[in-house]
Amino acid sequence: MAHGSSLIALAPIFTNAAGDDVVPYKFGEKSTQFLGSAGFRYMSFKTFDGLAHYTVPKEMDEVCHWLTGRLGLDGSRS
Repeated sequence: MAHGSSLIALAPIFTNAAGDDVVPYKFGEKSTQFLGSAGFRYMSFKTFDGLAHYTVPKEMDEVCHWLTGRLGLDGSRS
């Protein structure tokens, strides 16, 4: 398998707070769109309203759910 195709098989998750003043929301959206146009197929983009540049339990729950599904730990494949 070529290096590029192995990267495309990855399934990145992006989380971005709508009020993030460090990584503006539009950059999160553009990054996801760019990677999609480069061939990445299994991306997740989650928006968290009312937050700035920090994490909250709800965001970590989303990341754990995504990771558990990607690793097949819950018997499913996301």
